[in-house]
Amino acid sequence: MTPARIFLYFLWFIVVIELIHLFYSIYNILRYYYPESFELRKFLLDLVPEKYMKGGAWWPSVLYTIVSFYLYFYYYYKLLRKQAYRWIIQGLIFIYTGALVYSLYNIEQLMSPGAQLHTYMYVGVFSMLILGFMYFHSVLQSYNIIYFYRELPFWLSFGIVFYYLTLIPIFIFHKQLGIDALTFTSILVFSCVVYYSSFIIGFSMLKKGSINSE
Repeated sequence: MTPARIFLYFLWFIVVIELIHLFYSIYNILRYYYPESFELRKFLLDLVPEKYMKGGAWWPSVLYTIVSFYLYFYYYYKLLRKQAYRWIIQGLIFIYTGALVYSLYNIEQLMSPGAQLHTYMYVGVFSMLILGFMYFHSVLQSYNIIYFYRELPFWLSFGIVFYYLTLIPIFIFHKQLGIDALTFTSILVFSCVVYYSSFIIGFSMLKKGSINSE
């Protein structure tokens, strides 16, 4: 399986996560605006435990974050073939897994909604930045530097680095910066647009026949 192909499976995973979010949204619409729809809500609760329904759609986001971080680790491990890069990636995977296990000990706090970063997320976010910058460093040392904008890895890395560089200061310093909910949502939406747009551009380049499709 090529590094690029795994993203196709990842897109299906995103579809499943979004369907779960939709499921949660339907439940809350019925709960708040149609309280008489008890039987339908009971049917939904038979499918998903009530504590997860009332706790918000936070747990699918946690699942998405965990899976996406490991996917990026795999992608860059296959992409960056220099041994020094792979040693760094192996070290990051080890540290991230340890942070994830530590976070899972506080499972109730982990699954609770809120704009906060848990230990595994701190490690994961900074790992993604390291991976992205390692790729850019490899591009500067390669013969394909002239055609970097035609490569799928460039657009994926650009989206990842931009997304996390934009959001990490907000998550860490949102209280000090005094950012209100509207501003936070606007920045989040803008970051997501750039993030997924870079993916779309990258796969468009891949379809046309890029220099490096990995």
